[in-house]
Amino acid sequence: MGGQQFAVFVLVIVLPLVPTSSHADEKRGWAISLGIGPSLIKDRDGDETFDAGGFGFNWGPEYRFSKRLALGMDFFSLGRARDTFNSVDTTIDVGGLELRGRLIFQLSENVEMYGRLGSVGYFADSNPGGSNLGEDAIAFGLGLDIDRGEHFTIRIDGRHFDGPRDESGALLTAGFNYRF
Repeated sequence: MGGQQFAVFVLVIVLPLVPTSSHADEKRGWAISLGIGPSLIKDRDGDETFDAGGFGFNWGPEYRFSKRLALGMDFFSLGRARDTFNSVDTTIDVGGLELRGRLIFQLSENVEMYGRLGSVGYFADSNPGGSNLGEDAIAFGLGLDIDRGEHFTIRIDGRHFDGPRDESGALLTAGFNYRF
């Protein structure tokens, strides 16, 4: 079993079986999150590869159904990245919408770890080159929530976007989650 297969096995099979405290019941309901941080945009075209970092963000609502499951959406931007692509100085902006689920594992009374999996619709705007609208990707990642009050959580979140035609991206954010 490879590393990615093992991680999926743990997230889907093992984590839901681990007991949690009753404190997680208080977290059911609506929340909104916001995060900012470094990003990476990668696009391979034949022998050339665009591979540059930027600064991105995400924000969006979610609904937590149980101790272990939250579903939501994130509006995100991987920001603007610059690199030489096919011997031309190129700028690429990437942004979109992710519909995702979080599988949650409580580490302690105030700390939760989660795995995330989502479906992404994104656009890429390159200069030169124009816009590329309506692309689809899969997003997966891990995160950590640290409670800082009854409604406020500090969130550290990392995700990888796996798109078509050797396009990919990554976003690592630090931010917050506010429960209503």
